[in-house]
Amino acid sequence: MLTYTKQLTSICLLIACGTTASGAKQQYLVDIVTGEQEGEGLLLRTMTLQNGTKYECVVPREAGKEVETAEENEGRVLKLRGGSVVNEALSKKCLVKFEGWWVYEYCHAKFIRQYHQDEVSLKIVMENFLGMSPTTSIPSLTPTPTSLTVQYSGGTACDLTHSPRSSTVIYTCLPSGSFTESTFTVDETSICTYTVTIHVPQLCPFVRPPSEVRDEVISCKQVDP
Repeated sequence: MLTYTKQLTSICLLIACGTTASGAKQQYLVDIVTGEQEGEGLLLRTMTLQNGTKYECVVPREAGKEVETAEENEGRVLKLRGGSVVNEALSKKCLVKFEGWWVYEYCHAKFIRQYHQDEVSLKIVMENFLGMSPTTSIPSLTPTPTSLTVQYSGGTACDLTHSPRSSTVIYTCLPSGSFTESTFTVDETSICTYTVTIHVPQLCPFVRPPSEVRDEVISCKQVDP
């Protein structure tokens, strides 16, 4: 539920409304009028204030119509095309990230690991796999409105829980990410359980940009008691 207010008054009216199909959010200014209001693309709604005063309001049709939400539309697009986009962008690639003592490595459709190299010999002296790809081929991905996810499990046993390490891999488009290069972050969300967020520039056209706010006017007149 959203609140719509008339400027310079204390009147607040409540109606049910969602975003437009394009994903743009709408702000509605309530205009109290005395004349008749009509036109294409408008709906008539009766609204009641908390004090019992009733108003008949002309609402832009888009505000009252049930339309497919931007999230539903983009989730469907990601489901149909996002997986192939990710797999094409990352196929046969390994991403490397240096973070403190550890080096993190994500190899697409293979594994995620952390390791430490000897500074002189560059030999790996400690290594933990944070998860293995669920299949030996390209994994299927689960879509959300703005990302795709897959579980990598069966990693190196955790010293504290004695269970295999695992990771949730999230493929998305980060606003601060590069336009050309894939990058990633690793967060240990609980003991030996990780979230790996991978910025895939090729996903950006499929991910909803920040919604714009559009002003619309709801015209209302008081109903005689």
